[in-house]
Order: sequence, then structure tokens, then C-alpha cells
Amino acid sequence: MASPAAPKPIPEPDESSAPFWEGSLEGELRLMRCSVCNTVRLPSRKHCDQCLSDEYEWVVASGKGTLRTFGIMHQRYHPGFADELPYVVAIVELEEGPRLPTNLVEMGDRDPTVGMPLEITWDKYDDVALPKFRPT
Repeated sequence: MASPAAPKPIPEPDESSAPFWEGSLEGELRLMRCSVCNTVRLPSRKHCDQCLSDEYEWVVASGKGTLRTFGIMHQRYHPGFADELPYVVAIVELEEGPRLPTNLVEMGDRDPTVGMPLEITWDKYDDVALPKFRPT
């Protein structure tokens, strides 16, 4: 008899990241935009990297980006990912500017290529949905 698959480690939202994770369950990629200089950043940074302001608002991103770098994982580092080997770990530069660590999915027989255009998709769990990207 096969043993059940190990659970994957899933992020646990906290007070400062809650708007990001709430948005993920609604299919929205929410980012923080500085109220002073309009620089967009990933949650949940306490201040703007450009002007150091701590004033911000949450905005919904386009969900589009470009592949900046990637690695193909062939070795199992956590038992929760054993059924997905090999999988692609990537850094996606969002249309709004920030670079998001994520996974590439739905690649079919395509090889990842730096510069390829991507769009968001969601890997949903009970309490969160993880942003992942696929070729456009």
C-alpha cells in the first residue's frame, strides 16, 4: 500500500500580509503601492525602498510578468513536492516592477526561456492561494 503524500509547506498569513492572501483567494495579486512616490512593492515590507515612506495602499496587479531567471528542481528537498519533480522555481518580474519568487506551471513541452511573457494562475488551498505563472 502506498503511503499518503506528505503535505506541502503552506504560508500562514499574518496581520501585515492578510490583504495579500485574501486577494489571492479572490484571484487577485495584491501589491503595496507607496502613497508618496507610487513605487510598487511586494508585501509586507514596512517601508518603500525608494523614499522610505511607510505610507501605502493595496493595489491589484495585472498578473502579467516576464521570466527573469529560473532553476529546474530534480531533487526532492521536501517530501511534499515529490510528485511534482521536476518543477521550475522562477523569479518573475511583474509588469508593475517587483520581482516575485514563484513556480512555473503548465509548461507542456516548452522549455523556460529568460524573457518569456507569463501570466498568473493560482494553486488553491483551504486558506491561501499561491501565485504561480504560466506562459501566455
